[in-house]
Amino acid sequence: MKKKNKKRIRIETEIKPKLALVSLGKATYVFLDGKCISEGLLDVEYSAKDEKGDLRPTLDMKLDIQRFSFENGQTLESFIKEVEKEREFLSGIKSTIKKD
Repeated sequence: MKKKNKKRIRIETEIKPKLALVSLGKATYVFLDGKCISEGLLDVEYSAKDEKGDLRPTLDMKLDIQRFSFENGQTLESFIKEVEKEREFLSGIKSTIKKD
C-alpha cells in the first residue's frame, strides 16, 4: 500500500477591523482602518445604531488638531505584537518573584 504525502495548506487571513477600541489599564486606544488615532484624541463616543434604531456604527470625536495625525499612528498588528511582548515580559517577572 502506497502512502500519499498530503500537504497541509495553511491559509492565513488578516483581520482588519474598521474600528477597534482597546482598553489597557487606564489607557484606551482607538484604531480606525487599522491605524491608531489615539494621539490627539480627547474624547470619543461610539454608537452602534442611528436615531431610528438601525445598525449604523458611528463615532463622535473631539480632537486636538495640533497633536492629531493619521500618518503617525501605529498599526493594530504592531500594537498587538507589542502588547504580547510586554505580557510575556511581565509573566516572566511574575514567575521569578514566585520562585523567590
